Amino acid sequence: MSRLRIAPVKISGYVEHHPVPRWRNRLQITYSGSRDEFGASTAFGEGRVESLTLIDFVTAIRFPRGTLTVGIENLANAAYVPPINQAFNDGFNYIAGRGRTIRVNVALPWTR
Repeated sequence: MSRLRIAPVKISGYVEHHPVPRWRNRLQITYSGSRDEFGASTAFGEGRVESLTLIDFVTAIRFPRGTLTVGIENLANAAYVPPINQAFNDGFNYIAGRGRTIRVNVALPWTR
């Protein structure tokens, strides 16, 4: 079967810390393994997949009227191509993954 059906191993883990009851911090690591069953094949779906490690950080603070969350994805700003794009094995889909991305979210409860 091609790599489009069987992905390389993927392992995720995180540590979370609550400095105070309403505040939490999370550091998450995601590892995606490599695969190279098809050698130098140039066929679609048989591309070599290189391993990658991504690190994300999220902090969230609960306030009486809502929650503020700030996250940094790809904290190390690693340059990578997502595994599925590598597996396609063509230049058209060989697109880099996102670099460091900052997200901010404000969640407010909706009540009547």
